Amino acid sequence: MNSNQILPINFKAKLFIQLFIGFIIATIIGTMTVFSGAFIIAKSLGLEFKIHYNGFSTGPGCVALHANLDYIDSIQKMFPDEIKNYIDFPEKQRYLDELKIRKTRMRNHFLVATGTFAFPLLIGMAGMIFLFKYKNKYTNHASLNFKKWILIFLSLFWLRAAIDVWAKLFKLIFKRFKYYSLDSSISYYLNMGKEGFPIIECLVVTTILFFVVFRFIPKQERFTFLLSGLIGGITGVYLWFFLIGKYILF
Repeated sequence: MNSNQILPINFKAKLFIQLFIGFIIATIIGTMTVFSGAFIIAKSLGLEFKIHYNGFSTGPGCVALHANLDYIDSIQKMFPDEIKNYIDFPEKQRYLDELKIRKTRMRNHFLVATGTFAFPLLIGMAGMIFLFKYKNKYTNHASLNFKKWILIFLSLFWLRAAIDVWAKLFKLIFKRFKYYSLDSSISYYLNMGKEGFPIIECLVVTTILFFVVFRFIPKQERFTFLLSGLIGGITGVYLWFFLIGKYILF
């Protein structure tokens, strides 16, 4: 079987426009869905939560966080031997209290960050389940109708897991693009280094993407779908993060 049988270069203009618009909308909705998952976790932990167009904030803010970290760091530099050998030292109780606060904040941040990929993951899994449930309706069809494309888009909510890697590429291209990597913070918490968790996510999601494309999308529409996804996804990111997002959510 040659490549043309797997991915025929068959461009359908009308389908491209429809999917292009769909990917722009899905990108924006997907961004807000990430925040929804974080919101649920944060509120369940009793944390303050504020949504921004390119992220969110919780808890007391950076000033209190950095004050806590700076204090712990200063004490550890002043009394390294005492801390290592569990010997009393001035302000030991305050140090232990601040250390407990730090650990609690790290745990809460990990749980909230986990919500950013868990919620879209559930939506993607639901989409995949329905795709398999109605898989016979996809077989030997030359094109998909609107309802079937909706299921395809739902299944691709998994793509949220690859946004971390893509956003970093955007950051390299557009130097003024601000992006905070939640997935990297998860990676740190799990002792996987800075990029371990995001890379694993991206590899898994890429595998799922190829599976969906070559299993459920008719071969005559695959090229148009991939092209519209690439251009529509990039356009959606640009529109939200560079143009309209900052005017809707500060």
